[in-house]
Amino acid sequence: MRAEKISAELYTKLIHSHPETRFPIEQSPLWGEFQSTIPGRRSLGTFLIRQNEQEVALLNAVELTMRGYSYIWLNQGPTWLVEPTQAIVDDVAKTLRDVVAEASTARPLFIRAHFPKPPAKGLPAYSKSLIEKTTVVDLTPDFETILERMDYGARRGMRKAAKSGITIREVPALEAAADFAPYYAILSETASRDGFYVHPASTYQSMLKSLDGTVRFFVAFEGASPIAWAIDTVFNNQAIYYYGASNEAARKVSAPYLLHVEIMRQLKDEGVRSYDFLGIGSKNYPGLQGVTQFKLRFGGEVIEYVPAYDIPLQPLYHPWKWAQALKTRLRH
Repeated sequence: MRAEKISAELYTKLIHSHPETRFPIEQSPLWGEFQSTIPGRRSLGTFLIRQNEQEVALLNAVELTMRGYSYIWLNQGPTWLVEPTQAIVDDVAKTLRDVVAEASTARPLFIRAHFPKPPAKGLPAYSKSLIEKTTVVDLTPDFETILERMDYGARRGMRKAAKSGITIREVPALEAAADFAPYYAILSETASRDGFYVHPASTYQSMLKSLDGTVRFFVAFEGASPIAWAIDTVFNNQAIYYYGASNEAARKVSAPYLLHVEIMRQLKDEGVRSYDFLGIGSKNYPGLQGVTQFKLRFGGEVIEYVPAYDIPLQPLYHPWKWAQALKTRLRH
């Protein structure tokens, strides 16, 4: 097998030539460019792996540097263009190591990637922040059917918000990025209430600017005041609810239910086929349990992600993994 770095134009052509394949936005060149705007992250590029003349897999690799070490992250990748047999998985894993050796300027501890079968020399990824399950709403039926598949709590919340005069509007991504302070205040309130980590405001602003045209920003207003919002990506007719927030006023009138219903209604009208709520709680990711019930109320199918594996590149990987496990135990 061999890997070649490809352009965004060739990547787009590959999407069109493999219509049955799911191409995650996280494995696109555009996503790599966005990641490079975040301190401590650098895109190594998008690569096509071939075996002889057959196209086998696509991958976008990002190098993350933090707290004295670095690793390579293939978020939701590789994208498989053939049936990934055990032999192909092992060969791709080996090719990945060669790609990293050439492209990285650091000495990463490991490569983290998703494989349908355990790769040779690969170990289950050690992390408590890797999403294992999600819920995805099929937007292809008529919208009445989509509403009927939601549970009563979601439909009741939607009606309550509408009766309270809540309005939903899409705000242009660049406009939201230029004046993000009121939205970040809502996010900070949400994080304080629900106990989760938020990135610096610049990360969300960079996403809105870097992915303009692919990222969408929707806001729930009470009068002229924003009370809830959602950042969604739309790529290859697949939408993902990436980030969102709601303040106490939004919770009182159930605004988040109306917000997502109206987002799905608009995206369906544009031809989008699915709406991914990006993660629900699981055994190894308990941090999402607090939002699981809310997301499941929209009637989506529960889907398990392809497992993530770490491919160690340095002998220090094993002491690092032991230290991470110790930190986790001490926190709890």
